[in-house]
Amino acid sequence: MVAAICRPKVAKVFHPSVKDHPDNEVARRVLSGSGGLVSFELAVENPEKGREAAFHFLNSLELCVRAPSLGDIYTLAIHPATASHRELSPSRRARLGVGENLIRVSLGIEHPEDIIEDIEQALESARAAVAAPVVGAREVPLKAAVKQWGKVGSLVAGLAK
Repeated sequence: MVAAICRPKVAKVFHPSVKDHPDNEVARRVLSGSGGLVSFELAVENPEKGREAAFHFLNSLELCVRAPSLGDIYTLAIHPATASHRELSPSRRARLGVGENLIRVSLGIEHPEDIIEDIEQALESARAAVAAPVVGAREVPLKAAVKQWGKVGSLVAGLAK
């Protein structure tokens, strides 16, 4: 259905359906599906390039909308360090795990393949913009798991692998 791509572009995915998430066990017991909000860290070699990569990613989105907040029928993406967590000090954001390379996406009603294609090209654009190869990043299949779009778990699984 959807071809798998494997490139070192995403360092970590935050969603309760991901097996290493601290709330995975609870989510599996009490939720009937997955939520449409997922956060992920862009893979960057130099933390100083995190914000640059995040903004390049957001500016490269074509279908997904760059938003100051989340909560719409359309797919929205934000940079939490300069949006929802902008009032916190850099050290407080770091303690909370809100790095400069963190992106938060709220999935909308667009066709899943269109969303994935947009995220894929923005990831590639962000990776190219910061230029240095990423050392030690995992290969992340972005498209592999999108078989049923009734649940966001398929996208999350694709990002998390």
